[in-house]
Amino acid sequence: MTSTPLSCISPCATLDTIVLEELYGLLGDRVREVFEIYLEETPKLLAEMRGALASGELTTVQALAHRLRGSSAACGALMFAKLCMNLEQAATRQKAHLWLRCVEMQYERVERELRQDRLHPTTSA
Repeated sequence: MTSTPLSCISPCATLDTIVLEELYGLLGDRVREVFEIYLEETPKLLAEMRGALASGELTTVQALAHRLRGSSAACGALMFAKLCMNLEQAATRQKAHLWLRCVEMQYERVERELRQDRLHPTTSA
């Protein structure tokens, strides 16, 4: 059973630093390429979800949410992945609409943090 999206944006960290450290440890600077692909593909998936929801294709919305959940978790956006899971589990079109709005709002935070902090990190002396 999913919770309600009344306060869907958590004050928790947008990106999980442990996951990010593991990614940097595995991929080094190539992790930026992963983030670039993620930031390029996620808006497309969100647009597909909006279209599917408008057409009443809840099964398609759920499949896309599942796909986005996995890539988001892999990039360290764990709260975003949890919201995608809630969207994936939404049983009705009305609930899916509410969860999709939460997902979109949280993505704005993820995108901002990845672009500002991860793709263009400040160098410290």
